[in-house]
Amino acid sequence: MRKAFIKLFISLHTFFYKLTGGKFGSEMGEYKILLLTTKGRKSGQEFTTPLGYFDHEDGYLIIASNGGNSHHPDWYFNLLSDPLVSIQIKNQTFKAQAQVLNGEPRTPVWERIVAEAPQYGEYEGRTDRLIPVVWLKLSYRYKNHFQPVVFLIMVGLIGTET
Repeated sequence: MRKAFIKLFISLHTFFYKLTGGKFGSEMGEYKILLLTTKGRKSGQEFTTPLGYFDHEDGYLIIASNGGNSHHPDWYFNLLSDPLVSIQIKNQTFKAQAQVLNGEPRTPVWERIVAEAPQYGEYEGRTDRLIPVVWLKLSYRYKNHFQPVVFLIMVGLIGTET
């Protein structure tokens, strides 16, 4: 039941994020949310997942915590198979190259993340696995998303009267 609820929440979150260009869903409390799209390593289909992110150099960091579960999330295995991903932040979409930070490069970044978002330290305490830190290095921005409501107003299908 819990897994089905989480899947439903992720689907709805992704739908409204895309529909509103990130006006809904780009923040959860004090955390910023992006949409990560990966290609399925088995199916080849695209999968989109909302994830918290952190600014980092020429890109962003995402954490494959999976809530402290004993296994990595599916999206992590997908980007290991094909590290070229797309991300949406609010109404901007970017191509990015995913790189897992290991060893010495990971340590200061992980410490910074745990200082900014202590729940990741709690997740680490729940599992025996090393929680992956993924750096999404931006390739380029490839489109702005239009707002469907703005488009409908522009073509006159709905009015702006109050």
